[in-house]
Amino acid sequence: MLASATAVILDLVSTELARIILDINISFVGLRAAFIHVFARVILFVRVILFVRVILLACIILFTCVILFACIVLSAHILPTRI
Repeated sequence: MLASATAVILDLVSTELARIILDINISFVGLRAAFIHVFARVILFVRVILFVRVILLACIILFTCVILFACIVLSAHILPTRI
């Protein structure tokens, strides 16, 4: 009788312990998934920032080339008339 009661208690304790370990494992898996999700969002944000920065840099270079070309064309038209 005592042995069966002890076996039942040990079975309940081991079942509860297994549930606790499983819950901890699931929470760690959830934590890992949350970390991966946040990390992916940060990487995506950094990639977008870098892409926007490259686009802005290309626009600045293009604008500078257009201004430089306009100055060269204007100087080619203006300088011969003054000399």
